[in-house]
Amino acid sequence: MSLTHDIIKMKYVEEGYLPNYPFHMISDSEMCDAFLKAANVPLEENELFIADDTVTSYFFDTYPCVDESLRTSYNQLIDSILWHIDQLKRSTEDEYTLPDWVYSYMLGVVVGPQSEILDIHDLLVLMNLDNIDDIFTPEAAKFCLKISTNWVARFPLDTRKHRNPTIFGEPHVIKYLRLADSVNT
Repeated sequence: MSLTHDIIKMKYVEEGYLPNYPFHMISDSEMCDAFLKAANVPLEENELFIADDTVTSYFFDTYPCVDESLRTSYNQLIDSILWHIDQLKRSTEDEYTLPDWVYSYMLGVVVGPQSEILDIHDLLVLMNLDNIDDIFTPEAAKFCLKISTNWVARFPLDTRKHRNPTIFGEPHVIKYLRLADSVNT
C-alpha cells in the first residue's frame, strides 16, 4: 500500500466520500470507486468506459464539466482516468501505481471550478482571462484544452493511447503557462 493511496483514503474519509474507517481498512478498489466509479456494463474492446454519475464521487463534485460544448473532451478525460483505474483494480501487483496525472485529480490539486479561489485566480491571470469573481469559465477550460492538446501530442503514441487532454488546470498546463509568462517578461 503506498503513501499516496493512504493520503487519498484519509482525504476521502475526511470529506465523506468513504465510510469513517481507519484508512488501512479501505481497499484501493473502494478508494477508486469513491473517486470515480465506472458503470457495470459490458464493453467492446474499443468502446469507452462509462462513468456512473448516479453515484456521488469526488471527481464529479470537484471537476464538473463547465460547458456542454466541452462535453466530448470531458468524457474522453473521464474515459482515460477510468481505464487507468480499471488497470489498478485488475492488477495482481502488491503496489500498482497510477500515473501521476491521475493522482493529481485524486488529490484535488488540479485547478478546476471547485478549486480554491486563489488557485483559480492565479491560473486565470496566467491565461490573461482574469475575471472579477475568479470563476473558472468555459473560456478558461477551452484555453486549458488547447494547451493540453499541444502538450499531450508531444508524447509517444503508446503513451498517448490512454492519456487524453484536459479541460482543467493540470500541472502540465500550469507549467506551460508559467514558462510562457517567464519568456514574455
